Amino acid sequence: MIAVAGTLVADILAHPVARLPARGGLERVSTIALHSGGAVANTGVALSRLGVPVAALARLGQDALGRHLGEEVQGWAAAHFLSFDASAPTSSTLVFVDADGERSFLLSSGAGERFCAADLPLERLSAAGVRALHLGYLNLFSQLGTPELLELLRGARERGFLVSLDVTWDPRADWDRVRAVLPYADLFCPNLREACALTRARAPQEAALRLLELGVRQAVAVTLGAGGCVLATPGEGLKSARVSRWSPRTPPGRATPSWPECWPAGTGGWTGRCALERRARRRRSR
Repeated sequence: MIAVAGTLVADILAHPVARLPARGGLERVSTIALHSGGAVANTGVALSRLGVPVAALARLGQDALGRHLGEEVQGWAAAHFLSFDASAPTSSTLVFVDADGERSFLLSSGAGERFCAADLPLERLSAAGVRALHLGYLNLFSQLGTPELLELLRGARERGFLVSLDVTWDPRADWDRVRAVLPYADLFCPNLREACALTRARAPQEAALRLLELGVRQAVAVTLGAGGCVLATPGEGLKSARVSRWSPRTPPGRATPSWPECWPAGTGGWTGRCALERRARRRRSR
């Protein structure tokens, strides 16, 4: 079982948004819909669809959105450990999606920002059969300071969990706190903007290598959107680190070089590309 923990958000998506209304004005869109989002739902639902049992952990508000998200989680999670905060609303996001699928966001951090060590009971997870922990978005947790976060991740490693960390872009992010916990990450998959903010690198290959230098233990994948990703693993040491750029135009199993870590990266990128192309075809047919 894999535990997905941290940010669970009510996403209110408007599509297509050509422009925002002028002050006091009105613009029309085709659809406005409520979805589950954030690291917990995005990763947890995907794993569940692949047949992987998932434990979900998040902090929600005691409101209609929190109840809705809690019911959604029960539909895909094999186990759930949800905390409900009476003093904060459920985290929510207004998502403006343009005709090309590019998204812009307005975030109300709400209860999710208060996610803390008490919301992640490692002993109960271990007893439930959890073997891996995916935690995101750790740069949004205002109540989880560096010492508490370090202790939490240290405890996860002592229990033998494989640890995956995730961040999201935030211009106010405390990137020093993220750097401090990277030695406890087995896997880390930032996008290029986040990787460059963490490493001050200018190119994805350079950023991936610097993230290994900062302590990521097994693999770094710097995602590049439609450009695929750059994958780096330490090999026998940083001097022999392996770096490969993978394009979503390359079918799975034909990534070059063909070291083992390329195959899951290739499969993930290829699947994502197919999903995006299918969505684009549906939109064009409307």
